[in-house]
Order: sequence, then structure tokens, then C-alpha cells
Amino acid sequence: MKVLATPGARVAAGTLAAFALLAAIAPWVLPDPYAIPDAIGGRLLGPSLSHPLGTDALSRDLLARLARGGAVSLQVGLMAALIATALGGAIGLTAASVGGGWDTVLMRTTDGLASVPRAFAILFAAAAWPTMPLWALILLLGVTGWYAVARIARGEAVRLMQTDALLAARALGAGRVRVIFRHLLPNVAGQLAVATALGVGEAMLLEAGLSFLGAGVRPPVPSWGSMIHDGKDVLLTAPWATLAPGLALTCAVLAANRIGDAVRDAFDPRTR
Repeated sequence: MKVLATPGARVAAGTLAAFALLAAIAPWVLPDPYAIPDAIGGRLLGPSLSHPLGTDALSRDLLARLARGGAVSLQVGLMAALIATALGGAIGLTAASVGGGWDTVLMRTTDGLASVPRAFAILFAAAAWPTMPLWALILLLGVTGWYAVARIARGEAVRLMQTDALLAARALGAGRVRVIFRHLLPNVAGQLAVATALGVGEAMLLEAGLSFLGAGVRPPVPSWGSMIHDGKDVLLTAPWATLAPGLALTCAVLAANRIGDAVRDAFDPRTR
């Protein structure tokens, strides 16, 4: 079972690693992404040796801001996906192991929450909290993304609860906590890993959309979504201000989704 067994998965992993490396070394090798050295003469400069991706409308170095925005996007995507997986996995496994009325209540509650469009719920919360910090945005994306994970975890756990091993463990007196952590979680871990990997790209795309609308990462912290928004008014005269973050976001999301597909294939017994 190898996640990076295919060339596509290796390219995707390399793409994400390159963005992570750029974000890590940027503070030491690139200009300050917040600095405005020449608000008039340095604005909207094209790509050059001193500014490989050019500058934006406030004369800030686009490569430095792209690197800082990549750090934000990767952090938001990974942390939000982990929160969603942890929450959804816990609810799904609990519902399956408890069964009965609690199972019905938990899953009907999940279905009810899932019926509310995620983007609408996030925008509503963002509007109610105009100065939302980054940690709150990550938490918001995480707690609105667990519904599908809960269904997946619960469905697999219900199947496992009917196997001979689980029936024997329960007959021998295994408690509910032991059943969850000793028998269910190890066997559902593959599906949870797939959900986490696929959730990273979705969270990154949502964060970019919110930042584009002004409801995500707050200025002056750069985000790929806010950079696209800042450059849309000069798309014809300075296309690099929009194309650079747009291409970065596209590549990162596609790479994250490809890694998710690779994780899914790795845990699929039909591909082993």
C-alpha cells in the first residue's frame, strides 16, 4: 500500500511540498510581504529579477505575498480538515456503537445540519463576526465540514459491528469505549484518512472564496483569495497580480485532491 505509487501522486506531493518549502524559507530570502517601499513608483511593476512575479497596486512584492498566502492556505486547509475528520469520526463511531435512539438522534441531527448550505452558514457566521481571527476561521471551516465524514464513519462502523470479531468482543464484555478505540477506529482509519486528504483542498478553496468576498482572512495578512480580489481591477493592465495567486490556488487544490485520490486508492482493497 503506497500512497505515492503513481507519478501523478508524486507530482501532487511535490507541488504541495514546494509550496510548503517556499512558505518556510520566504521570511529569510524574500522581502517583507507587508512592506510598501514605493507606493507610487513601485506599483504594478511587471516580473523582473528584483520582483520575479511583479508587484501589486500597493508596490508589495507578489512572490513574498504569494508565499505568505500559501502558508495561510495550507494551514487553514490542513487544520480545518483535521478538525472536520476528528469531529465527524467521533460522532459517526459513537452513533454506531451506541445504536438505538441515540444513533437516530445523532444521525438525524447530522442530516439536518447538512441540509444547510455550508457556504451560507460560513458567510452568516463571518458576517456576525467582522473581525474573525485566523484560528476562528479554521474552526468554522472545521465544524461545518464533518457531516459527510460522520456518515462515512457510521456506515463503516455499523458494518463492522455485525462481524464475528465485534460480536465476540461484545459477548466477552468489551465496553463501548474499548469497542470504539480497539476495534472500530483502526478499521475505519483508512476512510478517515481519505476524508482528511480530500477535505484539505475543499477547505483551501472555501477559504479563498471567503477571502475573495472579504469574509475570510483579514488584511493585511495575504491570502490567495484576497490577492485575486485585489488584482481583478487591473486584470488587463497587470494580469500577473491575479494570475499568480489564481494559478497557485488551482495547482494547490488540484494537488491536494490528487493526494486524496491516491490515499483512497491505497486503502481500497481492489487496488492492492
